[in-house]
Amino acid sequence: MKIITTRSRPDFDDLAACFAAKRLYADHEIVIEGKPEEKLERFINETAPHLFFFHKFEELELESVSSLIVVGTVSENQLPTALAPFLSRCKKILFDHLGTAASENWDKVISGNYGAAITLLCRELRDNNVKITTEEATFYAVALYRKTLNFSLFTTMPEDLNIGAWLLASGASLEKVLKYQKFSLNRDQRRHFQKLIDNTRTITIKGVEVGFSEIKLKTVPQGIFELIEKLWITLGYDNLIVFIRTSRDTFIAGRTRYREIDFSRIFSGARLSSYPNFTLAYYQEVDFDILKERIIKSLRENILSFVQVREIMSSPVRTVLSEMPVKEAARIMENTGHSGLPVIGNNRLVGLVTYDNVRKAIKHGLKNVPIKEIMQTNLVTIKATDSVSEAARKMVENGSGRILVLDKGILVGIVTKSDLMRGVLTKKSQEFETLRLETSKVTDLIERRLEPDVATMLRFLGIVGSEVNMPTYVVGGFVRDLLLDRKNYDIDIVVEGDARVFAKTFSRYFEVTCVEHKEFLTTSMFFRNGLRIDVATARTEYYEEPAVLPNVEVSTIKKDLYRRDFSINAMAIKLNQEEFGLLLDFFGCKNDLEKGIIRTLYPLSFVEDPTRILRAIRFEQRFNFKIENRTLELLKKHVSQNYLERVTGQRLRDELEKIIEEPDPLKAIKRMEELRVFEHLFPDSVVDDEALRMLDRYFRRKKSAKPKPVYILAMILLKNAPERSLDYVIKRYGFPRKFPDWIKRAVNISEKLKRTVQSGEQLTLRTFFYLLKKPEPEVLSFIDATLDDKASKLLHDYLERIERIKPRINGKLLIEKFGLKEGPEIRKILEELQLAKLEGLHTEEEEKFVKELLGSG
Repeated sequence: MKIITTRSRPDFDDLAACFAAKRLYADHEIVIEGKPEEKLERFINETAPHLFFFHKFEELELESVSSLIVVGTVSENQLPTALAPFLSRCKKILFDHLGTAASENWDKVISGNYGAAITLLCRELRDNNVKITTEEATFYAVALYRKTLNFSLFTTMPEDLNIGAWLLASGASLEKVLKYQKFSLNRDQRRHFQKLIDNTRTITIKGVEVGFSEIKLKTVPQGIFELIEKLWITLGYDNLIVFIRTSRDTFIAGRTRYREIDFSRIFSGARLSSYPNFTLAYYQEVDFDILKERIIKSLRENILSFVQVREIMSSPVRTVLSEMPVKEAARIMENTGHSGLPVIGNNRLVGLVTYDNVRKAIKHGLKNVPIKEIMQTNLVTIKATDSVSEAARKMVENGSGRILVLDKGILVGIVTKSDLMRGVLTKKSQEFETLRLETSKVTDLIERRLEPDVATMLRFLGIVGSEVNMPTYVVGGFVRDLLLDRKNYDIDIVVEGDARVFAKTFSRYFEVTCVEHKEFLTTSMFFRNGLRIDVATARTEYYEEPAVLPNVEVSTIKKDLYRRDFSINAMAIKLNQEEFGLLLDFFGCKNDLEKGIIRTLYPLSFVEDPTRILRAIRFEQRFNFKIENRTLELLKKHVSQNYLERVTGQRLRDELEKIIEEPDPLKAIKRMEELRVFEHLFPDSVVDDEALRMLDRYFRRKKSAKPKPVYILAMILLKNAPERSLDYVIKRYGFPRKFPDWIKRAVNISEKLKRTVQSGEQLTLRTFFYLLKKPEPEVLSFIDATLDDKASKLLHDYLERIERIKPRINGKLLIEKFGLKEGPEIRKILEELQLAKLEGLHTEEEEKFVKELLGSG
């Protein structure tokens, strides 16, 4: 018998390649082991079961095999067990699309370096001018699209797309291709994926982070490249090595973000198959532990090519403007110690000025000429992703002491000779191994702690993410509060893709209004019931100047989380169907949450966004946490260096209002005073015992948002401040022009009430009536904060009564019935009548009361 076969339980690509091989070897029969995947059987039954007929080894009694055609990267020990008695006697031909097979085990090997087995077989059909039917073209196209994930998988090669074009020209149905696209992992693949996640660790070698994972299986599973790609995307590593152990052999996959990195030096002695950003190594019959040790050793020896410029560059970069006079550049260099500064003109990098040139210019009397007159324009630049060895080469070739680092044309850093030496030497001494990424499933918490409709919404967001092929995550405070078992319905979604496309797709299923914020790559979705979900493209922020809003660029989830304010807010939960509930923790965030620590993720966090100073205090007091020691040092440093003054007043006001909305804002206010924050927010403010007592009363008693609480906070802290400070606050925070008048009246009335009490008199409705009349809500709130609980109750009783109790007799009636003329007498009578009503005068007694007043008058 002459047989065409492939691995057991074949997928679309395996079986399609078998049928393509039969067109080349028509006298062979297709025989497979195991049951094909369900979608594959359904496709054959729907398309042309009479054309795509095959046998199963379980149904045959083989007496002999004279010729064997095998498609796919399959070693002898992975062949169907029924063939074992015949392997030594039959002719064996292998179609190996990865090019890693050992040719000595086969009579003939036809190999390539393609993303799918069907590509290799279709290449043979095309080159031999074999005409195929539309049904065959459709079958092969479905297999090709599925295997390469619509030509997006990292193993995709140019020839895969060429074959795709050939199949379309041969009549392939794109409708069928779309129907049978692959969006999710099957059950076995999900199990393998979780095991790979569980077995992942990070090794940092000379400052370079490399993720390692391993799994032991009987054979290399179907869809292994899809698994590696999903693992790499999920973990967010720049470099990832995956060991796949079988009973006799070991496959190693190296995945990297950078084309410059070549794993072939690391995987020495292996049969290799290389793709852009990916290398597959195959070792036969080796001791796994010895091999792994050898790979890590080789990695350590060759790691310098992995060290990238971004690891050692100085950033952010201090720049000067092209029109700036030379003397100003000299002053900046003396203050900062920089011996060279990039020059910016018309918002782009135009040159470099060195201290030597500045010093010489001043010596020749050119201190007032623009820098552009003396700057160098022959710039030496490098990409942040280039290797350190490339930076060193450029320095030597150009005789330069510094190289400017560009990312998509934007200046992001600078590398000097000292950076190069210090960076490499430091990283050699920092070699360590550590578990970095933590993952766990929190599906049970989602189901147990969230309202059913919220949990369902999260699942649907993941379904939409899978539909548009975007990794989808819920991030930030929602994740934090889920782990803390606190209610939070502010849902922030991050997708690795276009947030606008995601929101548009989502809107097909729900009636939402989408509002795009193009500058921040976000889209807000508003539901009819008031729910709002913000969807953002995973992004990295960079700040052109301290304290200004950031520019953003597309990034991965790991980098997106790294830009966030504090570690407790830097976790994500994946929502896509196959990985729903997977918690991603790249930075030890969950550990900080459990220990009750507020920690920034990088030293310049408060420089780039000083409002995080107020946010750190708010979170510390809300959760009863502690600001981590290093973070606290940075906070104090940047408060004292006036970074809060660099932020717009509106952003600071927003943060203050959030603090006031906390259940116990007084704790945060005391902490702010302890850290000397208020002197930078409200100059000449005083946070003494009296102010704290007033604030405590106000926060305990406030019933509504009117007046705005931030006004009352400022009035209390600035009650004795000079006029210049009040003017500053008005301009900086957009307070009303009446703000100083409110304080003046509130303090005046409060002092009179205080003197009344000190004289031994009781506060009465009459007292409030003559002092207050009807002041603004802001003045009333301030006054109320000066009163003890008993006096406050009387004040509120007065306010309630004066609003509710109105005399029947008015000014018009006094003129018509009592013959009074318009003037101050009417106003005085009405005031006395109003007071009497407050103190209990009945309506039927009003006329008598007025007559008595007139009679006594």
